[in-house]
Amino acid sequence: MSLQHRDVVFKKCYDLFKVPEYLIFRASNRSVQLLLNSFCDFGANRSVDLYHFFNVVSLSAKPWISTFETIVPRLGIKNSAITDFYVKRLANDSCKSLIAISDCTAQIQMSYIEKAFPKYADKIRHKLTRIYPPQRVQDLATPKDRDRDELRFILVGHQFFGKGGWEVLQVFDNLFPAHQNLRLTIVSSLETDNYASVTGIADQNRALALIAKWPERITHFKRLPNREVLQLFASSDVALLPTYAETFGYSVLEAQSFGVPVITTDIRALPEINNNEVGWIIEVPKDEYGYGILGSTAQRSAFSQSIVAGLKTIVLNILSGAGKAREKGQKARARIIQHHSPDTIASLVREHYQKALS
Repeated sequence: MSLQHRDVVFKKCYDLFKVPEYLIFRASNRSVQLLLNSFCDFGANRSVDLYHFFNVVSLSAKPWISTFETIVPRLGIKNSAITDFYVKRLANDSCKSLIAISDCTAQIQMSYIEKAFPKYADKIRHKLTRIYPPQRVQDLATPKDRDRDELRFILVGHQFFGKGGWEVLQVFDNLFPAHQNLRLTIVSSLETDNYASVTGIADQNRALALIAKWPERITHFKRLPNREVLQLFASSDVALLPTYAETFGYSVLEAQSFGVPVITTDIRALPEINNNEVGWIIEVPKDEYGYGILGSTAQRSAFSQSIVAGLKTIVLNILSGAGKAREKGQKARARIIQHHSPDTIASLVREHYQKALS
């Protein structure tokens, strides 16, 4: 979401790295992180006072700020001399603020710097802050939309398997026979995942077969315009993100903004935006930084089993009426207003702009 700032004019800027990055992508269909997450203007953007990036480190002398989701610099290389140069840019006076999108992200960033580049730690720590992403609250569904016999769950995300989609299908396949009012909507291209869940075409075919098994109970869209996805959130009772890996969980905010509570795992930043007061949390094996423990086949199997067991317990609780889905949804919407108001967040960001240019 673009924030509306008073007295701030946004301009399109020249970036030296964008041309080679674009040519490499066209030739090889892959991005080069070093180029993608670097910026240099060679003084071309003279009318600009301050740069604000996302996941990017600037090589310009002009004052700059970077918001980031996991760690900066994010280079995709192991060359220590180059990495040291980029970390030094974070400590440079031209870098005015580093804005983590969650407390978890801030913790990961400082742990990385303190362990690998302790000589820069003090300067970088003083620049580091946390500002959550903004989210507008949405119009609530009418009572007629919600007062019905069906109980509607929704899962959204292209990375279907990494977001716990296969575990969702297993649980709902098990519960459908005994619960005629249960419905599931999936918006996903069912992309396979080589990173977290480590799935392939055979898993995709297995998921499609299970979806086809329940044509009256599962509605599947490969993709939809965002406006239609939001409409589906508005008419749902519970959203699902029992994910293996997630830097933040933006779809959680979108669901909560409609007063729809969410079932998530407790990895990374998810416990910061979801809890058992405003939704439901599935506890999974994770490390000290909140990453799921997924290094081996046995660990991924244990992780999957934790999702299935936790999700089934929660859905049964909701089906029994004890889950208090509507009450949690109201609290979820209230936390969006409290913690993600675009006006409040715009003011916080503007303070960093003013400080950078003072």
